[in-house]
Amino acid sequence: MASSVTGATYSANQAVDGIIHTKWLASNSQLPQWLTVDLTQNVHVSRVETVFEHVNSSYAYKIESSIDGINWSIFADRSTNTAINFPFYTDSGDVLARFVRLQVVGVGSPGDQASVFDFRVYSTSEAQTLLSQNKTTAALSSFSGSWGSDKAVDGQLLTSWAPSSTSLSQWLVVDLGQLRNVQRFETTYANIQDIYGYKIDFSIDGIIWYTFTDRTGNMQAGDPRYVDEGNVTARYFRLTTTRVASGGYASLAEFQIYGPDGGLNNNPNAQTLTRVYLDDEGYNLQPTGTIASYLTGVYGNGNTFTIQSGATYRIANTAVATVNANGVITGVAAGTTTLTVTYNGQSTSANITVSTNLTNLNRIAFDSYSYSLQSGSTRSPYVIGYKNDSSTQTLTTGLTFTSSNPVVASVNSSGMVTGISPGVTTITAFYGSFTASASVNVTTTVSRIEADESTVYLEINGTQYLTINAYDPQYNITDVTSNTTFTSSNSSVVTVSSYGYITAVSAGSAIITATYNGISTTIYVTVGFKDILAPTWNYGANVTVTPSSGSSVTLTWSAATDNVGVTSYRIYKDSELLTTVSGSELTKQLSGLAAGINMSFKVEAGDEADNWSSTGPSVTYTLTGVMKSTGSQALLISSQRVREAAPDGRMLSKFHADDGELRDAFNAINEGSASSLLLQIQDDHDTTVVEFASSVWNDLQDMNGSIQLDMNAIQFTIPLLLFKNHVSEAERSNGLFSVIIRHEASQLAETLKDKATSEQTALLLTNPIGFEIQAGGIPIRHYANMQVERSITLPGTSYTTNVTAVRLDVETGEIAFVPSILTGSDGAWKMVIKDQYGGLYTIIQKDKHFEDMRTHWAREDVEKLASKRIISGVDEQHFEPEKEISRAEFATLLIRALGIEVNESDPGISGFQDIKDNDWYSQMVNTAAKAGLIEGFEDGTFRPLLQVTREQMAAMINRTIQITGSQQVNYEQDTVLNPFIDQHAIDNWARQAMAFTLQTGLIQGVTETQLNPNAFATRAQAAVMLKRLLIYLQYIN
Repeated sequence: MASSVTGATYSANQAVDGIIHTKWLASNSQLPQWLTVDLTQNVHVSRVETVFEHVNSSYAYKIESSIDGINWSIFADRSTNTAINFPFYTDSGDVLARFVRLQVVGVGSPGDQASVFDFRVYSTSEAQTLLSQNKTTAALSSFSGSWGSDKAVDGQLLTSWAPSSTSLSQWLVVDLGQLRNVQRFETTYANIQDIYGYKIDFSIDGIIWYTFTDRTGNMQAGDPRYVDEGNVTARYFRLTTTRVASGGYASLAEFQIYGPDGGLNNNPNAQTLTRVYLDDEGYNLQPTGTIASYLTGVYGNGNTFTIQSGATYRIANTAVATVNANGVITGVAAGTTTLTVTYNGQSTSANITVSTNLTNLNRIAFDSYSYSLQSGSTRSPYVIGYKNDSSTQTLTTGLTFTSSNPVVASVNSSGMVTGISPGVTTITAFYGSFTASASVNVTTTVSRIEADESTVYLEINGTQYLTINAYDPQYNITDVTSNTTFTSSNSSVVTVSSYGYITAVSAGSAIITATYNGISTTIYVTVGFKDILAPTWNYGANVTVTPSSGSSVTLTWSAATDNVGVTSYRIYKDSELLTTVSGSELTKQLSGLAAGINMSFKVEAGDEADNWSSTGPSVTYTLTGVMKSTGSQALLISSQRVREAAPDGRMLSKFHADDGELRDAFNAINEGSASSLLLQIQDDHDTTVVEFASSVWNDLQDMNGSIQLDMNAIQFTIPLLLFKNHVSEAERSNGLFSVIIRHEASQLAETLKDKATSEQTALLLTNPIGFEIQAGGIPIRHYANMQVERSITLPGTSYTTNVTAVRLDVETGEIAFVPSILTGSDGAWKMVIKDQYGGLYTIIQKDKHFEDMRTHWAREDVEKLASKRIISGVDEQHFEPEKEISRAEFATLLIRALGIEVNESDPGISGFQDIKDNDWYSQMVNTAAKAGLIEGFEDGTFRPLLQVTREQMAAMINRTIQITGSQQVNYEQDTVLNPFIDQHAIDNWARQAMAFTLQTGLIQGVTETQLNPNAFATRAQAAVMLKRLLIYLQYIN
């Protein structure tokens, strides 16, 4: 604690955090000022080191000690001191104390505030001795004799070594004269405000060098000096400067080397390499498989270090395996050989065994117990190996296959099954001494085929794949695209390849005919010019509201116009998309609205090319009447379970919710006696389908509730409004809503495991879980900004907050963060996922670290977001926290943090004149603009590469919170901003956002009285603000 502080950035804790770049700063220049350290228990204090901020100034002070924090005694009294002690003051004594207090009573430069970089309290009197002063030096170059290398070790801050030019790298070597034990380096450059990149190496003989510290990626100023600590014994020490941010000279005021007891070490073998060893005595792998080997060196004093470069790797028989320069072994063919590694005259070896069969195998199995296919069709099952350590691997080599009845179905050497005639047979896979079997049911010939789309609209040069499915009389479905022939009625309009890839050539129409086994189907294709003009609204266009019932209103609006034709209207309430109607409708009844709340309704028009207006008419309305009680009881809905074969041959469980019970439940919700529904269903750990009749949803008026599917370890909670918004789509097709929850155990799951292993990421679910909602058999991909919750019980008993859910892209295999909260206690943990999409999810854990964040104030926040795959470094080892962040980069971070999908095939139209489709950031900026997270400048530009300011960042965060519908807070704008003397520098458009983010703690002043709203934000500041935002939204722990 301290007598006063200048904001949280300069708190008392900054003087005892061990970081030389942080400090305690008193709030004013009034003296005395005090700083107290609580050691938590009584210890023998024998030495105190005080590092003041202004090293060229003298300080007068007292140090006191206390056992109880009430009664104090003098440890050191320098209240009349006028001497300058560089680089710190040292006071020794011997006292038993728990509390140590520093009282600053005078400063050498009048007006200076009491400011301390480090206040170090030691329980040993063994002081660090300066070893380097006036020792022999050498340098790559020197500007002149007055700027020679000896000036870096003369103990004078006003003299410096300067190289002959500004070219880099520049090095300085200090010879201590004999082996010394060294524990700390203090490097003071001539310009303490500049930023330097450097490294320090050590050597016993001046020939072979080893790295002590590597700060070549440093992005912080060394004000007043850089401090590096460790423990090494050597004679020669080399400082190499690799970067000067200003472009000036690598001038060095002092290079100081410290060690205990003079650092004397007379053992010449202390740092002599005595042996090397590998991380394993033998490596086992398969042909084409890889495994990394790791080499460790051992010194004469017992110290070890990992050898990352300079070693020579050699394989005795390269026909069995190969090894690269980094020690990565690759299997070539079955056999055994030897790996030999040599480093600095020391060698070691290990055996390598390459086998076509897996070791540690327990059993093998097909990816399904049974398969269904049609006569003439094919299928390629997967064979999975289960190991004794509970891991699995898909087997691709070393397998043989047989069919018990080849007349029904045959199987070739690669495992592909071909249906020949109706019947049942058994296929068997052999792998060494292991076998696996599965039944194959071959059905009768195809009765019809269908394309996935019977009508296709393309713009000129547009392309699309067709999928052809075959149906037998029992309605089994098989994808037969690869065995289908295609023809186009007019190849000057549209062409089609042999595998169903259609390309639009010119405006017009054509018919694609697909034929399989003599059965055909047709696809109608229309090609038009690219329409980029959105519908417009005539002057005076409006929307009116007419009350319909206690919780319903009817909207009526003017018609929009379009160069091609209006096809749809979207209706929004308070920026939330409620529903979409056809372009022929100019009225819509809205139900389930709350009384007494001010609501804003808006209508936008769209056309066939998915161009949407943005200036549609709007109206504000308050529904009068008494609000109904929502209740809290969850009504249980029963359903019937049926096990049946899915189209892919696997088994699934199908549940159909009772229509009558659903109607009764909706009546209860409408009356206010209930707010949610519950279906308890059995999880068979394959595919579960829950069906609802869409016609029943017409009875629902109050749509504020939800329905939960409870599968014990999995819960899927869906807003009733989501179903209500898609009733028309369902009724145009099969009249059903289908909720599908799938345990994915296919090759995709194996690919995900391999990816996790390669990225050293812990995969907490054996198989990913898919969630999908369909209306009339068509997936609802986007849930209109509704963060739909799904909860998954985790198998373990203890987790860190770096655990996160990710969504898997089935096309690319990439995974991306989704908002998710870890909940639970007493060893039972759940991951609650909040996502506005359907998809495939899994849970991962990875602790990410950056070399240049080890002592940075934002390390915890940066590495937390990096572990969750929200932010990334400039490379694997560096983050560059003090680098300024651009507007495009911050928009990208917002998209990742909210889990918003980016459609790579849809370039979108952001409306910004300076965004081009081939810009790396175009997809992200366009997506952020569509989502309403960002806005541009008045001239129609976004200026993506311009650094983002603090007030711009506050505005983007404020829009994000508004769009997510998170609860707002009450505050007075002027009351929040008035304490800051530079609040008038905030632009008018940003004042509300800045006040809100300050009130909620999402942004803080740089001091207690300064905001610096137009200062550029750094990568570290952006990460910290992003983490605060995610916690505020309850998107992370």
